[in-house]
Formats: sequence, C-alpha cells, structure tokens
Amino acid sequence: LIEIANLCRNYKFFLVGDGPLKSEINKYIQKLNLKNIYLTGIITNVYDYLSACDLFLSTSIYEGLPLSIIEAMSVGLPIVASRVIGNIDTIEDRKTGFFYDLGNPIMAAEKIKLVLNNENILKEIGLKSKLRQKNLFDAKKMSAEYQKIYKSFI
Repeated sequence: LIEIANLCRNYKFFLVGDGPLKSEINKYIQKLNLKNIYLTGIITNVYDYLSACDLFLSTSIYEGLPLSIIEAMSVGLPIVASRVIGNIDTIEDRKTGFFYDLGNPIMAAEKIKLVLNNENILKEIGLKSKLRQKNLFDAKKMSAEYQKIYKSFI
C-alpha cells in the first residue's frame, strides 16, 4: 500500500486497523515523506470510512473470503485488488473492480488512476460492485447456502 500511495501522491489513502507493524509502517511513511497516508488505528464503524471513499484498495497476499472487499462492495465502491485466491472469487475483473499482479505497485497505481480519473468508470464499476454484493454475498443468502451445505453432510 505504501509503495502504491507513493506512486499516487494526489490521492489520500486510509489504512484502517492496527497491529504490531504500526511503528515500522509509520517510520517508512515518514522516510518517504508521504503526506497522503492516514493510519486510522482501530475504528468502530468501517462504514463511516467506506462511505467517504471513492475506491477500495486491497493489497492482500492471500484471502479466504475477503470480508473487507464485500463490505466495500456493499456501499458501491469499485475495487482495486491483488490477483490472489479469494479476491479472484469475489471480484469480476473490469466489471466490479480491477486486479493487479501481486508485487506490482505500478500496475496497481495505473488501475487506481484509471478508475479515479474517469467518472463513468467510477460510477459504473461501483454500481456493478454493489449489485454483485447484493446478489452473491448478502448475509442472509450466504447463511442459507451454508445451511444447505451443512445439511447435505447430515
């Protein structure tokens, strides 16, 4: 994320959460003199941030079911995500978001700029993202599908 933000200095990046690497991350941000990354720490309502953003970036190296992406989709955000397991099962490339190759911050930055510099893409991808979340990842639908699977084993 830091390398991507360094390539996209005109955009603000919110790194939500906390962890043991926070101090190191802060030092690296300061070393690069980046003023466009904000470390939120632990927050109680992620939707406050998601609703204020134009795009969601996932830099995961591996995902199971990426709940953070599903949450971002639920508010209609276009997604830019690493092309890894989990993400590729959640997002439709060029329909509900864009993939970049893991370890390629230049490609990620290009995808971010593509979305944020084109109002039509921003709106269209965001709408399709929200619809995909509603159609495939709604909590009630997912719960019902899991129940079907569990019942098939009984």
